[in-house]
Amino acid sequence: MQLIRVTQLEQFRKWMTGCFYVNEQSVIDSLSGDFKGNNKTRIGTAGHLFVEKGGDCLFTDVNDSIPIIPIDDEYYSRYSWDQLKILDNHRRETIPNAFHEQKYGKEFQTKYYPIYVGGTIDIIHGITLRDNKFVFRSPDYSNYTESQQWKLYLEFMELDIFYFDLFEFKGYKDEMKLNVSSLEMVQHEPLECIRYKNMEQDNQRIVEQFIDWIEARQLKHLLMDKKDYFNE
Repeated sequence: MQLIRVTQLEQFRKWMTGCFYVNEQSVIDSLSGDFKGNNKTRIGTAGHLFVEKGGDCLFTDVNDSIPIIPIDDEYYSRYSWDQLKILDNHRRETIPNAFHEQKYGKEFQTKYYPIYVGGTIDIIHGITLRDNKFVFRSPDYSNYTESQQWKLYLEFMELDIFYFDLFEFKGYKDEMKLNVSSLEMVQHEPLECIRYKNMEQDNQRIVEQFIDWIEARQLKHLLMDKKDYFNE
């Protein structure tokens, strides 16, 4: 069975609803793997790593003025100790003993064929789900409340409450690249998203619209196989 990632469906939703920075090619790139990330997404990955692993992911010790968070074999990001203190308090006080980066999904039926929708849930904490978001401007909460991400994850897990935890870097400039250690990081109030009556129907609808588009554009060959996804 072939698979759609939750992130691909979210790109599709943004394009279909007229998001100014997402076009059809963006959605195709999410399928083909041509999008490899950028400095902002890598900074966010570094933040996720620290929330998951704490000091175990740092390349430096407390005597270093600018700690390093290795992202992969090629990239690393620099956060300040003050920023890491905010994140450490979050991981210890808000989500102690949470499960991180867990893959889940569900099979959906369409008029063409069944399709598996899968995604990696950032944080499972008791009976709530959470996702850390690292942003570079004052957050537009509608970007999150309208997202398909939380709706699909709540359906996968048969749960009712999802939180976005938003961390904003103030004054980021492109020339800073992966070093945000000079910036103020603001932790916003968690954004609560709650299951609603027709949530599952909304999820089914966007899956069907996505497969309609896949078939119309003859892009099925770009879809991943379910077994490959869970073996990544």
